[in-house]
Amino acid sequence: MPDDKIFITRSHIIPEAIAYLDGIYDIEVWQQNAPPPRSLLLEKAQECGALLTEVTDIIDADLLDSAKDAQGAAIDVTDPEPIPFDDPLLSLDNLLVTPHIASASRQTVRRMGQMSAGNIIAALRGEAMPGCVNPEALDRT
Repeated sequence: MPDDKIFITRSHIIPEAIAYLDGIYDIEVWQQNAPPPRSLLLEKAQECGALLTEVTDIIDADLLDSAKDAQGAAIDVTDPEPIPFDDPLLSLDNLLVTPHIASASRQTVRRMGQMSAGNIIAALRGEAMPGCVNPEALDRT
């Protein structure tokens, strides 16, 4: 198992962090919007030194058993959230679980605030909201 290889799923991880890690480790990023197939995660768990993922619905006993010899794994999203204190995942020494905050960089939070403000201002002016994902709902008002 090469300790210097990291497999990252659904790269919502801050691009600067990936760039930093890529300068140190051999990085492979799953670029699809859909989660990677379970079989691929099992394979990567055995061949990589670490897995970084947010796809917890497919993190199960078999995958964790495959990854037990990995240097580590990290997940930012759990199901359910918050993760129960007695969840077996929390007993693993090589697993980092963060409370769904991996994207909460200063830059991201600032941009989210700017987007919200832009949507509010546009709505108050009667204009199309730039971040509206369901404009058909506006026709019902």
